[in-house]
Amino acid sequence: TIYYTLDGTTPSADATSMIYAAGYPFTVAKTVTGRAIVVLEDAKSTEATATFTIDASTYTVWRRYKVH
Repeated sequence: TIYYTLDGTTPSADATSMIYAAGYPFTVAKTVTGRAIVVLEDAKSTEATATFTIDASTYTVWRRYKVH
C-alpha cells in the first residue's frame, strides 16, 4: 500500500495519510510537496519526496523527486 501526504508532513500507515490507488491521479492547484512511503506487511520503504510546482502563467507542472 502506498501512503502519501501533499502538505509536507510525514506519511504513515494511519488515518492521517491518504492511500494511492493506481489509475486515480491526485489533483493539485498550487505548489505542493508530496511525500510517500510503501508499506507491505511489516516492511516499510524509505520515504520519497516530490515537489510539484505549478506555474500559474502556463499551468505547467514540474516534478522534482528525492528519495531519503
